[in-house]
Amino acid sequence: MSGTVIPKHIFVLVIVIAAITAVAAAVPFIVGGGPGPSEHISVRGESVVLFGYGLYQHMPADVAVQGLAQDLVTLAIAVPLLLLSLSMARRRSDVGYFLLTGTIGYLFVQYTLYLAMAMYNALFLVWVALVLLLFQVLVRLLLIGARDRIWPSPTPAVRRYVGGFLIANGALIGLLLSLIVPPILDGTLYPPGLAHFTTMIVQGFDLALFLPPSEVARFV
Repeated sequence: MSGTVIPKHIFVLVIVIAAITAVAAAVPFIVGGGPGPSEHISVRGESVVLFGYGLYQHMPADVAVQGLAQDLVTLAIAVPLLLLSLSMARRRSDVGYFLLTGTIGYLFVQYTLYLAMAMYNALFLVWVALVLLLFQVLVRLLLIGARDRIWPSPTPAVRRYVGGFLIANGALIGLLLSLIVPPILDGTLYPPGLAHFTTMIVQGFDLALFLPPSEVARFV
């Protein structure tokens, strides 16, 4: 039988990751309580409305809602896709391998951002464990793909589609500079929406880590 062999330890780690991810994504919907929305003045004098409920109660209300939506997508799509792709990959399906690698990469980015951006709460060590495991599995899956040389040469149609997506994705991420550069130029420095965060975390990660590979990959 041809196809990439997924080692048993990777299989076990992905099952563990799926279980921890399901818990991490479900807990914010289960844990309630909190004083409710309140206004907070940041050290920069900006008025920030805090969410006030559950684990994300100290987050700005608009950001907390985005976090809950992300958790819902993780529960409804990412975790099932993770298990489905693992099952396919175990049957030596190259499609399953690519889906598995992509889903692991998606979750790695998600929980890296959670660690950096979300206000400290009871899930902190759970997110630490997830980022640790996801990074280890992602690196091993990429090394397996390189070892088995399963990366296909894309057809012209696939190259156009993927290249177009990467160009659009890079352009959208590049637009983040329009939030950051004008305040620097006019001397105000702090972009709108910074709220009470210490820095523009998502924008910084996107521009430094996720935009360059997106732009480089379309030329490969």
